[in-house]
Amino acid sequence: MIQKRREIRTYAVISRGAVTDSMGHRTQKTITAICPFCQAEVRIFVWSLHGSGKLCKCGALFQSDCQASKLVEAPPSSTAAL
Repeated sequence: MIQKRREIRTYAVISRGAVTDSMGHRTQKTITAICPFCQAEVRIFVWSLHGSGKLCKCGALFQSDCQASKLVEAPPSSTAAL
C-alpha cells in the first residue's frame, strides 16, 4: 500500500483583480497565484479562500493564509518490517 502524507507549501500571488458584470460594476475580487506543486497559474475568487479553499487541477488546495497543501507519496520507510 502506498503511504501518503500532506505536504504544505507557500504559494505566490502574482496579481489581483476583479470580475465585472455587463454594466462594468466590480462584482467579485480575484487573485492569480502560482501553484507551488505544478507551477500552474490559478485564478482564485477571494471569497473561496475564506470558505473551503480553491482546488488546483493537480489536487493542491489553496487556503487564505498563502498556504497550499496536497497529498503526496511518502518516501519508503527505512525501518520497514521484515
